[in-house]
Amino acid sequence: MLTKLVELLGEENAEELKKKIAEIIVERVEDDMRDYDRYLLYPPDMRDMIKETMESVEKKVAKMYKDAVIEVNQNYINKMKTYMMSQINESALRKKVYDYAMKLKFYGNEFSTEYKIGTELLKILEETEMKECDS
Repeated sequence: MLTKLVELLGEENAEELKKKIAEIIVERVEDDMRDYDRYLLYPPDMRDMIKETMESVEKKVAKMYKDAVIEVNQNYINKMKTYMMSQINESALRKKVYDYAMKLKFYGNEFSTEYKIGTELLKILEETEMKECDS
């Protein structure tokens, strides 16, 4: 778990991160020892507590990363769509885009980025075809 956090924060911060975590634990044990009527942390319990905390942080960071990747992909698709709408009138280009979109869909699955991009390209072709017919 700690390696994932180190990857996120950078290798240069690994030792400092380990020291800070150790300081927090030692401070808590010192507090517990001063106040002996409180629960004294037992090392195996601390290991479990740290593991659970790191798992929780990892899930949150992973979700943040996933959301960022989805946003970037959507922005890419939108930019490609805008560009394609302005450039797609030439029939040779339309054929190449169509072939490429079909290839992407064929090699991907419904959850892959390739499939999604292929589907978006086909939608753009349909939309521009309709606009040409209306003109």
